[in-house]
Amino acid sequence: MDDRISQAGVWWSDITGPRSMIEILTETLSDLRSVRLELPVDCPWPAEMRSCAEACIRNGYGLEDLSLEIVGNAGNEPLDYLLERFARSDDRRNYRSSFDPQTYLRGHEVIKGKVIWVIANTVDEATAWSDFASRWKPNSATDGLFVIESSCEIARSAHETAGQIRTIDYASRVSDYSVSLFNGGLSDMRSDRGTHARKKRYQAALLTHVCERDVEVSEALSERLEEFVREPLEAIGEVEALFDSGHGSSDESHILTLWRRGRIEEIERRVWAAQVEVLFPLIETLRLSIVEDLTDKLSDLLDDEGLHNHGERPSCIEDIELGSLVYLMAADKLEVHSAAQKNEIHLLRSCRNNIAHRRPCPWEDVQRLLELAE
Repeated sequence: MDDRISQAGVWWSDITGPRSMIEILTETLSDLRSVRLELPVDCPWPAEMRSCAEACIRNGYGLEDLSLEIVGNAGNEPLDYLLERFARSDDRRNYRSSFDPQTYLRGHEVIKGKVIWVIANTVDEATAWSDFASRWKPNSATDGLFVIESSCEIARSAHETAGQIRTIDYASRVSDYSVSLFNGGLSDMRSDRGTHARKKRYQAALLTHVCERDVEVSEALSERLEEFVREPLEAIGEVEALFDSGHGSSDESHILTLWRRGRIEEIERRVWAAQVEVLFPLIETLRLSIVEDLTDKLSDLLDDEGLHNHGERPSCIEDIELGSLVYLMAADKLEVHSAAQKNEIHLLRSCRNNIAHRRPCPWEDVQRLLELAE
């Protein structure tokens, strides 16, 4: 199986938020209600979403006898489309405008045993089909049901309050946690054997912050994970060529749009945000380990005039900052245990200063820092 297809399946079948959408959709259909599915413009792997929904429909909820009919370019006249596409020729010819459309469709079994899944590409199309589906009152699931998939912002029909149609909104169901969970799996799966957990966490955070909610782009970047952590901009440029030019174009903050428009500062800000999440706590942990190791040497230096943290002297060993350690070493007042420890202090201070001033640390420093945590 193609790995990208398998990751699409993981997203829609195994990750909590996306999976719950499929489950809620199926439960709603089993309650004889149609569904309006509101998706982002660049919804990840929509074909896989429909396949997972079809599998779920066939595996329970009393819907096993229904088949999924996916239709696109259905236009703004649902009745005309359904008669033309699904009705027998005699039933199509015998319909009159004086008839109640829904009674006629049910009576002549036009969509019997079908879930009509409409991919609506315009606001008018989405509105027309949503309104039609909201009036549909099946006596049983075999009368047929509707799913209206749309990325358009449309006004919710008044009939929704009557319970005939339910809106399932991707944005409210798929949380940042779902995205982080998926990217964590990508980082774990595509790391070399023996990669330390801290580096895997950094890779996952980088995918999450840089790509935000577009897991299809983060999946593509994870295929070149080592390059991405070393040279994010180069990797993003390579991945951009894999997508059509419209992907992400409707969102100015989308990572591919940022790259196309040369908004390097915003991309670097996202790299920095990932470093804040993963590296900043690590720096603090390593700082505390160093001052604890140097407790005997630092105890007599707490009153030194040079030890000021933003105008205040540290009250205990744990409060001594990295800049103060560098000052004490430069003034020959502190002799650390080894050259390696001295280099570690300088590295930590450099990384902390970069992060504190909203500058991403270079990969060479990040790599050294992650190695210290192993």
